[in-house]
Amino acid sequence: DVIYVLDGDWNTKLLSDLEQLLGNEGRIPHNIIVSILNTDRDRDFLPTHNESNKTSGGADKFLSFMKDELIPYINKTYPSDGSNTLFGHSFGGVFVTYALLTEPQVFESYIAADPSYWWDNNAMLKWVPSKLTALTTPGRILYVTGREGNGMQDMRIPQMDSILKKYAPTTLTWKLMAY
Repeated sequence: DVIYVLDGDWNTKLLSDLEQLLGNEGRIPHNIIVSILNTDRDRDFLPTHNESNKTSGGADKFLSFMKDELIPYINKTYPSDGSNTLFGHSFGGVFVTYALLTEPQVFESYIAADPSYWWDNNAMLKWVPSKLTALTTPGRILYVTGREGNGMQDMRIPQMDSILKKYAPTTLTWKLMAY
């Protein structure tokens, strides 16, 4: 299994420590962790363009890079089994959700921590219902987490919970949890 960690310069140590703990306890298989350092989070993680973030709106190109270049390279170079997880935080959590709903075959599991669903006047919250109803790829897992209380509210995670409850297909296993 491979875990692709967005904002690797911030998040890799956390994911690596969790993987070691859970792997050593036999709760998950050991994973290859691919840390992705990022040079322009707005450009790469955000699917819509907004004038307040001049470079935003290039998530489609970043996802293509991962699908067409990075993942094939990792699969060719390392002993991976083709089972991929994507982890992202904040704008990276928006990208995780975008990846699930536009290219669900690329990853099996998606982890969105404190996803900024408020981005671009709640653009994701408006876009997700129609994409969820079209999600037919079986065996996909989405885990959304956020800071308890105001943090969850600020990121619009309760609104995403309502959307998932209403529109998530039976082919998607999902959980939303505060930390």
